Order: sequence, then C-alpha cells, then structure tokens
Amino acid sequence: MLKLYFCDDNPAWLSAFSDYGKKAILLKTEWDVSFAGAYSTPQELLAALPEAGDTGLYFLDIDFQETMDGFALAQKIRAADPRAFLVFITAHADLAPLTFRYRLEAMDFISKDRPSSVRGRIVECIDDAYARYEAFCGNSQDYLTLRRGNGTENIPAASILFIRTSTVPHQVEICLPGEITGYYATLDGLEKELGEDFARCHRSCLVNKKQVVSVRKKERELVLKDGSVLKCSYRNLRFFL
Repeated sequence: MLKLYFCDDNPAWLSAFSDYGKKAILLKTEWDVSFAGAYSTPQELLAALPEAGDTGLYFLDIDFQETMDGFALAQKIRAADPRAFLVFITAHADLAPLTFRYRLEAMDFISKDRPSSVRGRIVECIDDAYARYEAFCGNSQDYLTLRRGNGTENIPAASILFIRTSTVPHQVEICLPGEITGYYATLDGLEKELGEDFARCHRSCLVNKKQVVSVRKKERELVLKDGSVLKCSYRNLRFFL
C-alpha cells in the first residue's frame, strides 16, 4: 500500500495540504492508497513511518522551528523507507538545488508562494507516485531490502537460495549463489516479509521454493539449483512437494 504523510509546522498549511490528499484518495476508489497522517514536527512523523511492505509518499516543509530541517528529515525517511517518494512544499523556492546536494531524489518541489497551484501539484504527485508504485513497488516481495547504517542494499528475492540462522547472535546468513552475507534480522520476520515463495525446511532455515529442483522424500532432503542439499523435517516436506 502507498501511504500519504504530511509534515508542516504551520497548522493552516498542514490542514489544507492534508485535505487535498484526502479528497484525492476519495476520488480514486481504485487506488491502493491510504492517508497515514498529518504531523506538525519531524519527530512525530518519524515515529509513524510505515511498516515493511508499505511505501510512503511524503509532503514535507523545509523550515521547521526545530533542530531538524526538512532535508535532514528526508534523509531519515529515506534510510527507513528506501522506496519513499519525497515532495517538498515550502516558501523557500531558492532551496530547491539543495535536494541534489543531499541526494534525496525528490519527486517535486512545490512553492507555497503560488497557493492556487498547490492543490493541483499535490494531486499530480499522488497520481505519479501511485503509477510508479504500481510499476515498481507494488510487489514488495521482488526485493529484500537490507538496511545497513545509513544505506540500503536491495537483493532480488528470486536470487536467494536460502536463509539460515548464524552463529553470530541475532544474525542470519543470506545464502546466494557463490555468496553468503550476514544480516541482523530474525527468520520469523524475513519469512513474513518474503511471503509464500519461501518456506522453512526446518526451524533454522528458510528456503526459496523456486530454487528447489528435487525433493528426496526418503532422505528428507532438498536439492537446490546450485547443487546445495538441505535437510528437511518430515513435517515440512509438504511445503516443497
């Protein structure tokens, strides 16, 4: 789902912008879009970021009466929601070039100095963001997004052979053809995120079912495309037949 977020410390602007978003959603009943909220501070918005699997479209002011400005807020959003769509609505049109310096990949930069055009621009951004969301982000299971420090890494889910628990506490090992990468996560969380193409062969290993080429029932083993052989519990064999 695509979720709309608005953040502005001016109550009048915040109310107007969020109303534009709500009305746009009501007119597009076929959209898988929801209104997530309107927030007057960056901290409130950051506390309400979407769960894994959802993507946000964020309409942000730049000049907050806070220690964090709109660009710093956008950076934090990008780190937590890598597929986020960012739109700045501000009276400081001269700051537009800074979006490139911060490498924020903003979708639009809307000037409050032209209030008559703001509503139309917001609706256009929602239209455009939803079209992109449908094309590239509609299936959140296409990629497994790993968040590392201030950056992210997207791994094609189809390329994953299996994921197993690690000897390092709180880590898992993501096994790809010729590569193993460690990541802080739980198998339960990844199983939920990756969906029905993945299943447990036993308690400590999550397998990409599309990578399984044969099942040895008698030996209770799975043979994968790269030649790997994994033990499978009797109870879980049914997931691979």
